[in-house]
Amino acid sequence: MAKRFFLKIPNIIDMFNCRAKVPFGEKFYDFMDNKITALLKQEADITPTPQINVIWSWSKNFYEPGEISRINLDLHLQSHSIGHPISFCWRSKSGEPISISDEDFDEDNLEYWLEGVDAEKFHEELAQAKKAAPFRIGRLPFELEIRDYEYSMHVYVTLSDKEIFEEVSTHLDKTLSDFNKLAYAREFGEKKGKPLQGLHNWKITETEDGRMQLYLDAASPEVLKKILKELTKFKPVTKVEMDLVS
Repeated sequence: MAKRFFLKIPNIIDMFNCRAKVPFGEKFYDFMDNKITALLKQEADITPTPQINVIWSWSKNFYEPGEISRINLDLHLQSHSIGHPISFCWRSKSGEPISISDEDFDEDNLEYWLEGVDAEKFHEELAQAKKAAPFRIGRLPFELEIRDYEYSMHVYVTLSDKEIFEEVSTHLDKTLSDFNKLAYAREFGEKKGKPLQGLHNWKITETEDGRMQLYLDAASPEVLKKILKELTKFKPVTKVEMDLVS
Protein backbone atom coordinates (compact mmCIF):
# COMPACT_ATOMS: atom_id res chain seq x y z
CA MET A 1 0.00 0.00 0.00
CA ALA A 2 1.18 3.50 -0.83
CA LYS A 3 2.47 5.45 2.19
CA ARG A 4 2.76 8.91 0.66
CA PHE A 5 0.91 11.05 -1.87
CA PHE A 6 3.98 12.77 -3.34
CA LEU A 7 6.56 10.33 -4.69
CA LYS A 8 10.22 11.33 -4.53
CA ILE A 9 10.94 10.33 -8.12
CA PRO A 10 12.96 12.81 -10.23
CA ASN A 11 10.53 13.04 -13.15
CA ILE A 12 7.56 13.45 -10.77
CA ILE A 13 9.34 16.22 -8.85
CA ASP A 14 10.30 17.85 -12.17
CA MET A 15 6.63 17.96 -13.16
CA PHE A 16 5.68 19.56 -9.83
CA ASN A 17 8.47 22.12 -10.26
CA CYS A 18 7.27 22.89 -13.77
CA ARG A 19 3.68 23.40 -12.63
CA ALA A 20 4.78 25.55 -9.66
CA LYS A 21 7.25 27.57 -11.78
CA VAL A 22 9.44 27.49 -8.67
CA PRO A 23 11.56 24.48 -7.64
CA PHE A 24 10.50 22.64 -4.50
CA GLY A 25 13.05 22.41 -1.73
CA GLU A 26 13.38 18.87 -0.43
CA LYS A 27 12.44 19.96 3.08
CA PHE A 28 9.22 21.65 1.98
CA TYR A 29 8.33 18.79 -0.37
CA ASP A 30 8.53 16.35 2.57
CA PHE A 31 6.72 18.80 4.87
CA MET A 32 3.87 19.19 2.38
CA ASP A 33 3.54 15.44 1.84
CA ASN A 34 3.60 14.61 5.55
CA LYS A 35 1.07 17.28 6.50
CA ILE A 36 -1.38 16.58 3.65
CA THR A 37 -1.24 12.86 4.43
CA ALA A 38 -1.89 13.51 8.11
CA LEU A 39 -4.69 16.05 7.51
CA LEU A 40 -6.58 13.84 5.04
CA LYS A 41 -6.38 10.96 7.50
CA GLN A 42 -7.49 13.14 10.38
CA GLU A 43 -10.29 15.03 8.63
CA ALA A 44 -11.63 12.45 6.19
CA ASP A 45 -10.04 9.08 7.06
CA ILE A 46 -8.43 9.09 3.58
CA THR A 47 -5.01 7.49 3.06
CA PRO A 48 -2.90 7.07 -0.10
CA THR A 49 -3.50 3.91 -2.15
CA PRO A 50 -2.90 3.02 -5.82
CA GLN A 51 -6.43 4.34 -6.48
CA ILE A 52 -6.46 7.33 -4.10
CA ASN A 53 -3.93 9.96 -5.06
CA VAL A 54 -3.31 13.69 -5.23
CA ILE A 55 -2.06 15.62 -8.26
CA TRP A 56 -1.71 19.29 -9.19
CA SER A 57 -4.84 21.20 -10.08
CA TRP A 58 -5.55 21.61 -13.80
CA SER A 59 -8.12 24.38 -13.26
CA LYS A 60 -6.19 26.68 -10.88
CA ASN A 61 -2.65 27.95 -10.50
CA PHE A 62 -0.79 25.15 -8.76
CA TYR A 63 1.26 27.40 -6.45
CA GLU A 64 -0.09 30.69 -5.11
CA PRO A 65 2.44 32.42 -2.83
CA GLY A 66 1.34 35.19 -0.50
CA GLU A 67 0.57 36.06 3.10
CA ILE A 68 -1.48 32.87 2.98
CA SER A 69 0.18 30.57 0.45
CA ARG A 70 -1.59 27.73 -1.34
CA ILE A 71 -0.82 24.58 -3.27
CA ASN A 72 -3.95 23.79 -5.32
CA LEU A 73 -4.51 20.09 -5.88
CA ASP A 74 -7.00 17.53 -7.17
CA LEU A 75 -7.81 14.55 -4.94
CA HIS A 76 -8.70 11.45 -6.97
CA LEU A 77 -10.59 8.80 -5.01
CA GLN A 78 -10.82 6.31 -7.87
CA SER A 79 -8.49 5.40 -10.68
CA HIS A 80 -10.91 6.86 -13.23
CA SER A 81 -12.48 9.71 -11.26
CA ILE A 82 -12.64 13.43 -11.85
CA GLY A 83 -10.61 15.06 -9.08
CA HIS A 84 -11.97 16.90 -6.04
CA PRO A 85 -10.29 20.32 -5.68
CA ILE A 86 -8.47 20.76 -2.38
CA SER A 87 -5.84 23.28 -1.29
CA PHE A 88 -2.95 22.95 1.12
CA CYS A 89 -2.58 26.34 2.81
CA TRP A 90 0.03 27.78 5.15
CA ARG A 91 1.22 31.01 6.71
CA SER A 92 4.02 31.86 9.10
CA LYS A 93 3.22 32.97 12.65
CA SER A 94 6.00 35.55 12.39
CA GLY A 95 4.58 37.03 9.19
CA GLU A 96 7.66 36.13 7.14
CA PRO A 97 6.58 34.42 3.87
CA ILE A 98 7.77 30.84 3.45
CA SER A 99 8.39 29.70 -0.13
CA ILE A 100 8.23 26.10 -1.35
CA SER A 101 11.92 26.53 -2.27
CA ASP A 102 12.97 27.31 1.30
CA GLU A 103 15.18 24.73 2.97
CA ASP A 104 15.81 26.65 6.17
CA PHE A 105 12.45 27.20 7.83
CA ASP A 106 11.02 26.35 11.22
CA GLU A 107 8.00 24.04 10.93
CA ASP A 108 6.81 25.23 14.33
CA ASN A 109 6.53 28.74 12.85
CA LEU A 110 3.95 27.56 10.29
CA GLU A 111 0.20 27.27 10.57
CA TYR A 112 -1.20 24.91 7.93
CA TRP A 113 -4.58 23.49 6.93
CA LEU A 114 -6.55 21.99 4.07
CA GLU A 115 -9.44 23.64 2.24
CA GLY A 116 -12.06 21.73 0.26
CA VAL A 117 -12.21 18.57 2.37
CA ASP A 118 -15.72 17.05 2.32
CA ALA A 119 -15.47 13.74 4.18
CA GLU A 120 -19.11 12.76 3.61
CA LYS A 121 -18.92 13.38 -0.13
CA PHE A 122 -15.59 11.53 -0.41
CA HIS A 123 -16.92 8.43 1.32
CA GLU A 124 -20.12 8.42 -0.73
CA GLU A 125 -17.96 8.22 -3.85
CA LEU A 126 -15.78 5.48 -2.36
CA ALA A 127 -18.88 3.45 -1.46
CA GLN A 128 -20.18 3.74 -5.02
CA ALA A 129 -16.80 2.74 -6.43
CA LYS A 130 -16.97 -0.61 -4.64
CA LYS A 131 -20.22 -1.42 -6.47
CA ALA A 132 -19.21 -0.25 -9.95
CA ALA A 133 -17.27 -2.13 -12.63
CA PRO A 134 -14.57 -0.11 -14.45
CA PHE A 135 -16.66 0.11 -17.61
CA ARG A 136 -19.05 -1.74 -19.88
CA ILE A 137 -18.59 -2.33 -23.57
CA GLY A 138 -20.41 -4.27 -26.25
CA ARG A 139 -19.21 -7.20 -28.33
CA LEU A 140 -15.71 -6.84 -29.76
CA PRO A 141 -14.10 -8.58 -32.78
CA PHE A 142 -11.12 -9.62 -30.64
CA GLU A 143 -10.51 -11.25 -27.27
CA LEU A 144 -10.48 -8.85 -24.30
CA GLU A 145 -8.92 -9.76 -20.95
CA ILE A 146 -9.03 -7.28 -18.06
CA ARG A 147 -6.85 -8.71 -15.31
CA ASP A 148 -6.97 -5.67 -13.05
CA TYR A 149 -7.73 -1.97 -13.16
CA GLU A 150 -5.87 0.91 -11.52
CA TYR A 151 -4.84 4.53 -12.02
CA SER A 152 -1.79 3.53 -14.07
CA MET A 153 -2.37 0.78 -16.62
CA HIS A 154 -0.69 -1.30 -19.27
CA VAL A 155 -2.72 -2.26 -22.32
CA TYR A 156 -1.26 -5.02 -24.49
CA VAL A 157 -2.35 -5.48 -28.11
CA THR A 158 -1.65 -8.68 -30.04
CA LEU A 159 -1.48 -8.31 -33.82
CA SER A 160 -1.61 -11.18 -36.31
CA ASP A 161 0.14 -8.96 -38.87
CA LYS A 162 3.21 -7.24 -37.39
CA GLU A 163 3.63 -5.09 -40.52
CA ILE A 164 0.84 -2.77 -39.37
CA PHE A 165 2.43 -2.19 -35.94
CA GLU A 166 3.54 1.35 -36.80
CA GLU A 167 0.19 2.18 -38.41
CA VAL A 168 -1.74 1.09 -35.32
CA SER A 169 0.75 2.81 -33.00
CA THR A 170 0.51 6.11 -34.88
CA HIS A 171 -3.28 5.91 -34.94
CA LEU A 172 -3.51 5.27 -31.19
CA ASP A 173 -1.03 8.03 -30.38
CA LYS A 174 -3.19 10.53 -32.29
CA THR A 175 -6.32 9.11 -30.66
CA LEU A 176 -4.91 9.71 -27.17
CA SER A 177 -3.68 13.18 -28.08
CA ASP A 178 -7.13 14.11 -29.44
CA PHE A 179 -8.77 12.65 -26.33
CA ASN A 180 -6.65 14.87 -24.09
CA LYS A 181 -7.43 17.96 -26.16
CA LEU A 182 -11.15 17.22 -25.81
CA ALA A 183 -10.82 16.63 -22.06
CA TYR A 184 -9.07 19.97 -21.53
CA ALA A 185 -11.50 21.82 -23.83
CA ARG A 186 -14.43 20.55 -21.79
CA GLU A 187 -12.72 21.33 -18.49
CA PHE A 188 -12.12 24.94 -19.45
CA GLY A 189 -15.55 25.42 -21.05
CA GLU A 190 -14.32 25.59 -24.65
CA LYS A 191 -16.59 22.64 -25.53
CA LYS A 192 -19.74 21.30 -23.95
CA GLY A 193 -20.07 17.75 -22.68
CA LYS A 194 -19.47 15.47 -19.72
CA PRO A 195 -16.10 16.17 -18.01
CA LEU A 196 -13.36 13.73 -19.02
CA GLN A 197 -10.24 12.68 -17.12
CA GLY A 198 -7.33 13.50 -19.42
CA LEU A 199 -4.25 11.30 -19.47
CA HIS A 200 -1.23 12.65 -17.62
CA ASN A 201 1.14 10.66 -19.78
CA TRP A 202 1.27 7.74 -22.20
CA LYS A 203 3.84 5.74 -24.10
CA ILE A 204 3.58 3.10 -26.83
CA THR A 205 6.33 0.48 -27.13
CA GLU A 206 6.86 -3.11 -28.27
CA THR A 207 7.33 -5.98 -25.82
CA GLU A 208 9.93 -8.72 -26.25
CA ASP A 209 7.23 -11.10 -27.51
CA GLY A 210 6.09 -8.62 -30.17
CA ARG A 211 2.94 -7.24 -28.55
CA MET A 212 2.15 -3.54 -28.51
CA GLN A 213 2.29 -2.08 -25.02
CA LEU A 214 0.50 1.12 -24.06
CA TYR A 215 1.47 2.73 -20.78
CA LEU A 216 -1.37 4.94 -19.54
CA ASP A 217 -1.08 7.32 -16.59
CA ALA A 218 -4.59 8.25 -15.35
CA ALA A 219 -6.46 5.59 -17.30
CA SER A 220 -10.17 6.47 -17.17
CA PRO A 221 -12.92 4.14 -18.42
CA GLU A 222 -13.62 6.64 -21.18
CA VAL A 223 -10.11 6.51 -22.61
CA LEU A 224 -9.98 2.72 -22.32
CA LYS A 225 -13.28 2.41 -24.19
CA LYS A 226 -11.98 4.83 -26.82
CA ILE A 227 -8.85 2.69 -27.33
CA LEU A 228 -10.96 -0.45 -27.75
CA LYS A 229 -13.27 1.29 -30.22
CA GLU A 230 -10.32 2.46 -32.33
CA LEU A 231 -8.74 -1.01 -32.29
CA THR A 232 -11.89 -2.48 -33.87
CA LYS A 233 -10.82 -0.66 -37.06
CA PHE A 234 -7.85 -3.02 -37.46
CA LYS A 235 -8.68 -6.63 -38.38
CA PRO A 236 -5.22 -7.99 -37.39
CA VAL A 237 -5.96 -7.15 -33.72
CA THR A 238 -6.64 -10.56 -32.13
CA LYS A 239 -6.37 -9.88 -28.42
CA VAL A 240 -6.25 -6.93 -25.97
CA GLU A 241 -5.11 -7.35 -22.35
CA MET A 242 -5.34 -4.77 -19.57
CA ASP A 243 -3.29 -5.03 -16.40
CA LEU A 244 -1.56 -3.04 -13.68
CA VAL A 245 1.80 -1.42 -14.21
CA SER A 246 4.20 -3.85 -12.53
